[in-house]
Amino acid sequence: MISGAAPLAPDLAAAVMNHFGEILYNGYASTESGSGTFATPRDLRAAPGTVGKPVAGTTIKILGDGAPGCRPRLCHGASLRSTGWYRVPPRAD
Repeated sequence: MISGAAPLAPDLAAAVMNHFGEILYNGYASTESGSGTFATPRDLRAAPGTVGKPVAGTTIKILGDGAPGCRPRLCHGASLRSTGWYRVPPRAD
């Protein structure tokens, strides 16, 4: 079972694995930059809120200074990225 497209709540990850066993994986990616990170069942047992480790060929950076009210952001890039949207012409800016 693979979760993606939205954050996986830690309590939900634990509940799914407690009920179905070690079959849950969690992926983090975006359409524009391709694959990002992937968490295995072992990763999710150790840290149920994790998005996992970077997939091969992916660069991960955590941006943000951690100032009060400023949450850090996970940014990623990969060689397999989108060149544009289907039937949407590229912008000239």
